[in-house]
Amino acid sequence: MQHHQLRGPGRGQSDDADLPGPERHGHRCLRGSSPTLLSAKRSYYGGDGTLGNLGTFGQLDSTGRVTATQTATTSSTGTPGGWQTTAAMSYDGAGRVLKSLDAKGNATTSAFTPVWTTAGGNTDPTKEVSTNPQGWTTTSVLDPLRGLATENIDANGGETDITYDALGRRTAVWLPGHTQSAYPSLPDETFSYSIDPGAVAAPGGTVTSPGAPSSVTTNTLLEGGSYATSVTIYDGMLQARQTQTSPQGDSNQGRLISDTFYDSHGWPRVTYSTYSEPDNPRPPPCTRLTRTRSPLRTRPSTTARGGRPPRSCSARVLSSGSPPPATQVRTRPTPARSKIPAAM
Repeated sequence: MQHHQLRGPGRGQSDDADLPGPERHGHRCLRGSSPTLLSAKRSYYGGDGTLGNLGTFGQLDSTGRVTATQTATTSSTGTPGGWQTTAAMSYDGAGRVLKSLDAKGNATTSAFTPVWTTAGGNTDPTKEVSTNPQGWTTTSVLDPLRGLATENIDANGGETDITYDALGRRTAVWLPGHTQSAYPSLPDETFSYSIDPGAVAAPGGTVTSPGAPSSVTTNTLLEGGSYATSVTIYDGMLQARQTQTSPQGDSNQGRLISDTFYDSHGWPRVTYSTYSEPDNPRPPPCTRLTRTRSPLRTRPSTTARGGRPPRSCSARVLSSGSPPPATQVRTRPTPARSKIPAAM
């Protein structure tokens, strides 16, 4: 499979265009007659995981696993010229990557316990050891039911412990130097989840009484042994609607609030930067606070493409509710893009 991304010299609206060749996809600007190739990649299948046998370009084998990838190094009038192999991979029978080679042939390996065999029944690993080209190893102890890491050991021997609830959601984390075995009741971070609390269900899958907003509460351990609290409240589409945090980790000094509003597409429309609510020291869980003053807000600009706000353009508006008077500052930063040199 081959992917192209092209851009012309104009600033017109882009559209998808099929390029010549097997399974090629790209983006071409409508304005300008000389497109510039930004990136191109192609995938190989059925290889043996070595740089000498990449496999077949653009043609799936029986496994459907990518055994090598290449990226374009030169281009001419938007057409790729030379290609550089960037990776070659080999797998075990369960489809897990055992070895990955970079462009210079340096290998990164992974070893799973138990190893896969044709006998079956052992495809759920309990341990994975990864070794990079420098010989540094990282180890993960896995929950065989979900494949989630319950213990990670980095290349320096630092241990991170993680626990989960019955739904596989992270509930607590112990960071390196503060292990679960030494501090079982004092994790570095804890997480609790509240999904539509207080809702009253009715027959037929309906709800007779809606509950409070869904939220995730994060507690972060402080040096004195207490915890700083942060609550993220979500709307009905599970988009972050408001964040409440303890200032300087002191839950008795009010809350720092930030809000985000969305349009009918679900795209961010207005974001209020963090402001203080000192009169709400300990709001009830899952309670969304209402602003009592007009803080600094950010309003994303939109383009003609369905009104979606681009990442590179925003408008910052100082509300007239407090000095200084309302002003607008618009910026259009141009993201840096590395162009592929033209073929000689």
